[in-house]
Amino acid sequence: MSTPKAYRLAACLLTAAAVLPAGAQTASLAQCQQLRERIDHYTDLRRKGGNASAMARWKKKLRGYEADFRRFDCIDYGSELRQRAKPVAAQIEESTGLITPIAPRPRTWV
Repeated sequence: MSTPKAYRLAACLLTAAAVLPAGAQTASLAQCQQLRERIDHYTDLRRKGGNASAMARWKKKLRGYEADFRRFDCIDYGSELRQRAKPVAAQIEESTGLITPIAPRPRTWV
């Protein structure tokens, strides 16, 4: 009876090892935000365009940061990372109240 139990135990251990990555690490929210900023930076650079060597270099960097983002389980901070920082003008407006928002004009159909 000990042999089937040993096989079952070994099968469970192998299954757990296959499901859980050996080097899985978690990062803090600040580290994940920094990775997200780097990903956004290189994405913006690529959208603006450049010569072929620069685009390839930016793509390599971008893929590395994306891999780190996945490796450190930053997806767990989903809602916190989706909130992008407000532009400086919006921060000044909220803090001082000097700038009032302009309501959009209603559309008139001709």
